[in-house]
Amino acid sequence: MFRSKRLCMVLIAVSILILSSFAVSAASEFVGCWPYLVPPQGHFNTFATNYVSFGLYWDMIESPMALYYWGTDEWLTLNAVDWELIPEDNPDTYRIHLRQGVKWHDGTDFTSQDVLSTFYLGYLFNWAIWNYVDKVEAVDDYTVDFHMHRPSTVVLRYILRERLRAYSVYGDYYEELAGYLASGKDADSSEIKQLKVRFSQFQPPTMIGTGPYTFNPRDLTEAVAVMHRFDDYWAVDNMKFDAIRIYNGETAAITPLFLAKEAEYATHAFPPATEKQLQEIGVRIARLPLRTGPALFFNHDVYPLNRKEVRQAMAYAINRDEVAAVSLGASSVPQKYMAGVSDSLLPLWLDDETL
Repeated sequence: MFRSKRLCMVLIAVSILILSSFAVSAASEFVGCWPYLVPPQGHFNTFATNYVSFGLYWDMIESPMALYYWGTDEWLTLNAVDWELIPEDNPDTYRIHLRQGVKWHDGTDFTSQDVLSTFYLGYLFNWAIWNYVDKVEAVDDYTVDFHMHRPSTVVLRYILRERLRAYSVYGDYYEELAGYLASGKDADSSEIKQLKVRFSQFQPPTMIGTGPYTFNPRDLTEAVAVMHRFDDYWAVDNMKFDAIRIYNGETAAITPLFLAKEAEYATHAFPPATEKQLQEIGVRIARLPLRTGPALFFNHDVYPLNRKEVRQAMAYAINRDEVAAVSLGASSVPQKYMAGVSDSLLPLWLDDETL
């Protein structure tokens, strides 16, 4: 039944808007949009709730190990250069080889210590990877092993796609946690629970990463945030922009920016009427798969929803073409198989007969 166990993940919104014909900014500045919090509610501890999130632009600061091209099933290597499953006879460990020569924005070297502190501090917040992994170990400064007590292909995605945080910023909390774990304490212990509370309240003065752009809180306002080129980035020669300007706001707030030709890119979902206006002034709309959307979720423990025939009857009764058009306009595709995941992913998991 299962032909492939590859997991395709994508971080792309329903509509991506690109102002391809407008000179809206200096040639060295890219202008995008994303809704973010500002201090005092927003802060720069990206482990805790209410951190200042720049969405997809977050990768430009706290970079992950790799990014995934869902269309070709390939990875773009960033802080990692290679990986494999070991041992050969009965693999239960992902061995990750890190890129050497990478610098953090504060000038410290990127090493396996940063990877360990990132994932173990994620243990405090019940990151999903800890449902599968029971140990992360540094083989050397640039090699890390993730041992799985519950092997799964999803683990590689959890490893490579996680944004890495700096040991120089969070190391004290990691060392305290490592000491508790080494003494046999677990997440239910009072010591680790108290550590989580204290760590959740920790607010570093800024966000430090290994990405191509740096961030300074002085460049953050309620209206706009600006990131600047990191000259010590390991692939600085490939960078096309000296700065990234991000306007703050949801769809209603950033729509005037596009209508005034003052923004270049957004991943917001626009109503059909607004889409028409934008297209009339030359905005290109690329409709790419988010692979999620409006849905009904049934509680199978409640009668009569526990009966398959009732759920099937509802599926026949609902006009999915109409639901798709009303909810997300031309960016929406009605579901065909209703398997609980996107139709576009099913051919990667199921054979033709099952489909």
